[in-house]
Amino acid sequence: MSWTVCVRYARGVRLALDDFGAGYLSLSYRTQLPVKKFKIDHAFVRNLSSRRECLGVIKAIAVIARGRGIDVTVEGVETTQQAELLRRRCDTAQGFLCSPARPSREVGALIERIPHAVTEARRAARRMA
Repeated sequence: MSWTVCVRYARGVRLALDDFGAGYLSLSYRTQLPVKKFKIDHAFVRNLSSRRECLGVIKAIAVIARGRGIDVTVEGVETTQQAELLRRRCDTAQGFLCSPARPSREVGALIERIPHAVTEARRAARRMA
């Protein structure tokens, strides 16, 4: 691990491996760098309904992450069906189901709405139970 990474880690900077599972990323990076989050590539989510092995890959990545104390974010969640399949396997999700990309000037208002959105989601969940 480089000195620069060590210094930044000591200052509170945390690393996330983006698009995990796509390309040529080696798992050895996990042992060499203080990674705190795996972001699973959207290609696995996009093909969940047509290729069952995609869910198997997501499950395997989640098991590896949990064994190392790493959070898992899944990218590209666009449907409630995808969200339900991934709910117990991933810590967080991102994608158009949550919100499309927004200009930076709108982020503050989105953050302010989070408590209200959480309350509404909990009410809806209780009604469904």
